Amino acid sequence: MLADALSINDLANGHVLKRVLPMICDKILDSSFCIEEYREMVGLAAVSHRWHELLQPYFYRTVIAQRIEVKNKSKPWAKSLLKRKKRKAGPRFRWQSNVENVIAAGKSHRTREIRIVQRTSGTMVTLEDVLRGLGFDAGDWSGVTTIRFIGAFTQYEPFSDKDTQSACGYFLKTFPNVTELDCTQAHCAKDPADSFLASLTRWYIPQLHTIYIDSFLPSSPLDHYPEHVTRVLIKRSLYPYNMNVHQFLASALKYLYIDHIQDHFNWERFLGADEESTEFTNLEELVLKFSYWDQPPIISSPLIRKMRFPSLKRLTISRSFYAISELYPHFIASPLQSLCIREEMDKLRPFDTAIIRSVTELDVTVVKNTARVPDGWGTVFADLLGTVSTVKKARLTGTPFIFPEHIHWLYLEQLTIIPETIAWSSVVKVISELPLLLYLEVRCIDMEDSVPDLFSLTQSRLVRLDTRLQMVSLGMNGVWSTADRHNLKVLAMCVPSLIKLCVSARYVNEFETFASQFGQSFSVAPIT
Repeated sequence: MLADALSINDLANGHVLKRVLPMICDKILDSSFCIEEYREMVGLAAVSHRWHELLQPYFYRTVIAQRIEVKNKSKPWAKSLLKRKKRKAGPRFRWQSNVENVIAAGKSHRTREIRIVQRTSGTMVTLEDVLRGLGFDAGDWSGVTTIRFIGAFTQYEPFSDKDTQSACGYFLKTFPNVTELDCTQAHCAKDPADSFLASLTRWYIPQLHTIYIDSFLPSSPLDHYPEHVTRVLIKRSLYPYNMNVHQFLASALKYLYIDHIQDHFNWERFLGADEESTEFTNLEELVLKFSYWDQPPIISSPLIRKMRFPSLKRLTISRSFYAISELYPHFIASPLQSLCIREEMDKLRPFDTAIIRSVTELDVTVVKNTARVPDGWGTVFADLLGTVSTVKKARLTGTPFIFPEHIHWLYLEQLTIIPETIAWSSVVKVISELPLLLYLEVRCIDMEDSVPDLFSLTQSRLVRLDTRLQMVSLGMNGVWSTADRHNLKVLAMCVPSLIKLCVSARYVNEFETFASQFGQSFSVAPIT
């Protein structure tokens, strides 16, 4: 273990470790991580002094206060007695936090997020008392910009309006520079719009840069217009009690997320400079997630046609054909760099693929939600691949998968294809027509036909594909046929630039033996 850690530490003079550990931590410490995941990170830091040094900033970036059930470690003979007592007295709980460690290290001023987690039922107590009891009063939390609530908070409702005012005042005094209050992972049994979290939102709203339109947004009119807001997340499924959503200046927004959209969505809540158009001058990322709708989709909307997105770089659209049949053309003029599309097969219709011309990243998923494949459906992927585009990284998921006569993504470097089935001839076509392709991943149930126009392994000469391809990853369900294993070996020998081949774990030894036998320099690894 120590030797492995040291070898990782020394790779590329430590630069590999510097990049890998933050990636691992970002994966562990996602938007819903709790004290358990925090301990995993602490465990990583214990591997070596170098790892501890690199991970140290993550120790104080987020401070967690979490209520957990105390596990009883009594001996077996006492369990029945304890169960009877537990039924009478109820389970035991206590709050855990890393706040003491952060304060002891003198790093509280570097904390950026406070995360309050409550996943268990309990007795009535205010969150002000909880935080005071954990020792938050001893820290300098001037750097905290986000407070995130996770779990059920009914038990922590203040006892009176006076308690509410006191608790909100305590939060505002202790965490004075908060610009984001996230309650999207919280819930309570009573009307959320009248809860303590709704009151806290009202207190913070004048200074918020990120605002969540959800069940905890106060139902009554706000005292202050949220003039500093640049990020808006509208969780339409989370505000059944609060339909009076406030308006925002379109020109101020940099990020906009809307889910559960239907054709009657009120786009007028975004204010433009004039009546002729609504220009989202500074909007860089837009996420639009549509919901099931039992009415025929509209072609477009006058309000949507008025919208302009001159700075939009990242766009995600999901299930748009449930509500609007011609949404994609509205974004063709935007300077998109990243486009993510999620549609369903029975609703998807051909659309203007000119939207992908300037993108560098493309992710398209079409969900097969019907047993019968609609006529002409497969042309969607053919139209995309046949469109001249600057895309460099692409992921295509769907079936059936039809390729055009020529692929016009000449700048593509990374490609992941996830169909049900794909022909070996199509794989060869992809490699042959994409001159800059470096990474190819194919994940499917099975492959079709054999490798065309390539010599068999028994001949001394092989057709060498003109490609820069360095890594191929092939994943198929179950047992691979003899023909599929043979075809992949032929393909590997026809790619002189190949450095790494990833296959199912059960075939690693076979392909390693093959590479050695035929003098191939590429390495073989299991699919991750």
